[in-house]
Amino acid sequence: MKLLGMTLLTLILGCGQKDIQKIKPIIYPIPHDRSQNDEEPTRELPLCNSYCEDKNNLISNWDKYDYLSFTNFGFRGIGRCRGHAIITQQLSQLIYFDNTTECLAGSCIDKALDKIKEALRFKAITINGFNNLYELSSVPEIEAYLKMRVRSISHKYSARGIEVDERYSDRREINLFYYVKDQVVLGHRPYIAIKGTNIGHHALLAYEHSQNHYGEVLCVKDSNYIPINGLECKSFLFIKDEAIYYKRADLEPRMLFIFNVMTDDLIREQKYLKTQRNYCFANAHKNGLCRL
Repeated sequence: MKLLGMTLLTLILGCGQKDIQKIKPIIYPIPHDRSQNDEEPTRELPLCNSYCEDKNNLISNWDKYDYLSFTNFGFRGIGRCRGHAIITQQLSQLIYFDNTTECLAGSCIDKALDKIKEALRFKAITINGFNNLYELSSVPEIEAYLKMRVRSISHKYSARGIEVDERYSDRREINLFYYVKDQVVLGHRPYIAIKGTNIGHHALLAYEHSQNHYGEVLCVKDSNYIPINGLECKSFLFIKDEAIYYKRADLEPRMLFIFNVMTDDLIREQKYLKTQRNYCFANAHKNGLCRL
């Protein structure tokens, strides 16, 4: 199958500001044939190698409040949507929240900050005392640290647009739309670079595939719009007349003339997968979810 070409791009992402699940264990079927004493048959646990290959058994399941509590902001006159999106993506993929204990203040927040620093070094971790990323990033000390990390990611970078198969159309953007759909179904959170009508260079994170009155849509997180009631697919991408459109929750749809996923996102995703699997191997067996 013919592949669409890639062009090496040096991108400057000066984002416009003003245009501003928990893990579910696999349920294995119980055989219907029973012994004469009618005892419940013993279910054999899956091998950890198989269990940890299944994305659903890792720690990156979808959560309604899986986003930072603060919007994109300016630094030296330039919006920081690229840094905002990458930090969101990394924490979303590498933090598991355990809310069985309460975090009041002091040492608990210090421990959470230490865990966040580990996650930003590509280590999968568990944070106690919080329900989700939105709640965690609402703590003033943690918000200040995360904003510093967002500012530290340059809006200038060099990467290529990824290769996509011509499976659905002779237009690259349409094939890329369905590539992102496939990645979302696998549990990934692709970083999407866009630019369009009345939209400057900007970054989105896809998190779900859905349907609405616009047809097939890709639900996205937008650092210029922080929802109050959680993610409800109010901001999304869709196809119309062989073009990609973006509908932000509070704005009318706008046609895009840049819609891309870059090779650096593939590199991050491979790091997430490796880290998640290592976490699974280290924890699933001792938690009784699989056998060696």
